[in-house]
Amino acid sequence: MRRVMYKKLFCIFMFLTFVLTPIQASETKTGVRIEVVEQQYTSAGVLLDVSISFGDTALYNEQVYFSYHLVSENGEMLRFENERLPISLQQDGTADIDIQIDCAQFLELEGHQTAWIQFDLVDQQNVYWFRDRGLVAGEGAQVLFDRSLLAQIEPEQVPPADSSAEPVQDAQPRVEIISVILNAAAWAILIVCLCWAGRRKARRRTTNSKEGV
Repeated sequence: MRRVMYKKLFCIFMFLTFVLTPIQASETKTGVRIEVVEQQYTSAGVLLDVSISFGDTALYNEQVYFSYHLVSENGEMLRFENERLPISLQQDGTADIDIQIDCAQFLELEGHQTAWIQFDLVDQQNVYWFRDRGLVAGEGAQVLFDRSLLAQIEPEQVPPADSSAEPVQDAQPRVEIISVILNAAAWAILIVCLCWAGRRKARRRTTNSKEGV
């Protein structure tokens, strides 16, 4: 009896092994794998370099966009709808996305020290999310955001303006004022010269008239 039971258990185990293994492989082939290649914190959030691999390129069309969801560590959806970025699929069925997520601006993350950034694709042509259909494979399809790491990044400080330096914008008005003054002085000198020359001619005429008398 025990031998018969062991044989039955062995047969059941082998059956499950052969049945479940092709299913898992087919999910990997037909799904999409999303992985983070590089992660860098900024003063407001994270800068991510993401790699996307399509197991089946038939899932791609020009209306497929990359996006993400914000989920708490307990699995609670904090913010579902976020920025959508277009995907440029290469011939090998892969695509690269560079995205900056300013997590500090999201009100839904207030009171949460950490949160999962869960990557997803949305097909706007056929109206569905890839995660809803189980098409996103791999544990690397999400990254943990830690708010405490933002304090380690100091924002760039702008050096104070030099108060002793004269503003450049005042140079042009000063040049115009000086040119106006010079023009006025030149006209004044010209007028004085004309007046002096006129008086001299008048004197000569007077002298000549007296000599003629």
